[in-house]
Amino acid sequence: MLGGTPIKPKQVLVGSEFSEPMRVESVSPVGDSTWTLGLVGLTTEKFRSATLSAAEIASLAIQDATCSYAGGSVRGFRIR
Repeated sequence: MLGGTPIKPKQVLVGSEFSEPMRVESVSPVGDSTWTLGLVGLTTEKFRSATLSAAEIASLAIQDATCSYAGGSVRGFRIR
């Protein structure tokens, strides 16, 4: 955790506070239970700074940006 928050850079946040899914670029603590986040919209690619409390963060859906290479092969696709 970064400064006591479950939010880390490269995660994606979804919630009513935002008009689109937002990628976390930076996290800075402001107080005991408040953080300033540097965010970029996944659709518009616009940068936004948001200050959120622990209660507001708890209301968000947080998606990890982890890559999975466990996908199946595409039928008929062959590397030569």
